[in-house]
Amino acid sequence: LFEKYNIDMGIYEFIGESDDYQYLQDLRPVYIKGEKDYFLTQSDQALSALRLITDTVGISLIATGVMNLETLEELNAKDIHVIQGKATELIELKS
Repeated sequence: LFEKYNIDMGIYEFIGESDDYQYLQDLRPVYIKGEKDYFLTQSDQALSALRLITDTVGISLIATGVMNLETLEELNAKDIHVIQGKATELIELKS
């Protein structure tokens, strides 16, 4: 039905307990939302594997629960640039 009606889907509350992200190539969600702690606690190797798949098929990674600018900077260092949380309000107030 998704293909028939050209409906895009996203994955919310991504846990990623496996190192094999092949299923993401089959599902091809538009985005994956994961709690900020998930992204911050992953090794560089694990994030690289996830990035390889997501970048290849155009999946956006979104970190949720980002409450301060320090966490935002930590996520940026891990190449996670799309966020959801109170920190977005802080950024808007600075603009």
